[in-house]
Amino acid sequence: MSSTLTSPEAKFLEQLAKNSQSWLESATDALEGRGNVEEWSDCPEAWKSLVAALPSGEARAAFKLVLQELLSGVSHSFLATLDGTTSLAESVQLEVCAQDSIPFKRFLHEFWPQQQ
Repeated sequence: MSSTLTSPEAKFLEQLAKNSQSWLESATDALEGRGNVEEWSDCPEAWKSLVAALPSGEARAAFKLVLQELLSGVSHSFLATLDGTTSLAESVQLEVCAQDSIPFKRFLHEFWPQQQ
């Protein structure tokens, strides 16, 4: 069992991290009144309510930290499901392969969040 990532595996995890970061930045922009939340959110009114309810400073910083933790947790859970370490594996096994048909490791979740 190799403890290093192949290039495709590393790129996959990097993209997942970039996606999480992009969502965090969108949420941060929404909280700071930047950007157009209507372009990406299905619930822009909820974001407006959060902006009104969370004063600048410590409360918003705490909310951003919680969002970051949740996004990382969702990414880790996705990887664990993909790796077959959840109850889904009792009935479904998934396999991801790079373009060269080499299967990804079955323990990518162990590299999260270190690869971020």
